[in-house]
Amino acid sequence: MGNCSSMLTKQCLGLSDPRYDPNASNDLIDQDGLWKQYAGFWGPFAERRNTLSEDNAPRKPSFYNPVEKVGWPYTSDVFTSYRVVTIEGTRFKSSKFYFYKPAPEDFCSQT
Repeated sequence: MGNCSSMLTKQCLGLSDPRYDPNASNDLIDQDGLWKQYAGFWGPFAERRNTLSEDNAPRKPSFYNPVEKVGWPYTSDVFTSYRVVTIEGTRFKSSKFYFYKPAPEDFCSQT
């Protein structure tokens, strides 16, 4: 059904498209060097979260309540985060780590 690269047709797609090249790599970094630059350790990032309560005051630390599944022992309005990006072959993995200020002394001294 047609002859590739004749005077009346275009060059066969399989001759120029890397998707049809059996020697082409599927690795992300081999496909574009930008991925190599993106991989690695990123941070620190200062982040802010809108953690205001109903009265527009910052959310106060509270003990975890297993029934209601709420409670956070840290002030979480401002915190630091880091990101680690790993690229192996066709796999892209991004992990983010959050670091909060220690809980206030008055919270820690509660019994």
